[in-house]
Amino acid sequence: MCDDILTGIRDLTEYRRTSLPPKDTSKDMVILKLYHEYLTWNEARKFCIAEGGQLATIRSREEAEIMASYNRETDTGRKPGVVSNGVFLGFHDYYHLGEWVTIRGEPLSKTGYSTITQHWGGPPADGHFPDRPPKCGELAFDGGLNDAPCSSKRRFICELPEQQKP
Repeated sequence: MCDDILTGIRDLTEYRRTSLPPKDTSKDMVILKLYHEYLTWNEARKFCIAEGGQLATIRSREEAEIMASYNRETDTGRKPGVVSNGVFLGFHDYYHLGEWVTIRGEPLSKTGYSTITQHWGGPPADGHFPDRPPKCGELAFDGGLNDAPCSSKRRFICELPEQQKP
């Protein structure tokens, strides 16, 4: 399935991060790439893995603002059936409704950036709706984080290691 997804996907923009705070002290850089194809969260996750990375975790307000700006600048309008112009990121509440963790398993609150979008007037639904399915994370147009149905289709951001040149 990933081979089918790889066909026709192109990265539109990238942002380089010098390290992954707070614990990573390596000098390796990572690249955050925004992809224009609309995929479900799991399809996007598999795509990023196939590229040698993972769905991105935003680590600072600066990254959120840059990626939200790129998203707004490159957005061509909603496709039929697409409810949001946000982009999928690497966090979810699959394990326990309302407990947001990254795909690395760290609490979202420990990533360095966990500001919730103000577009909807408050935090994600969390535990207020116990019958709702788990949700996946997105970066909203305003640079805040939001929850979204994992089965919906959105553009997405991969976090990829930058290859060191010899």
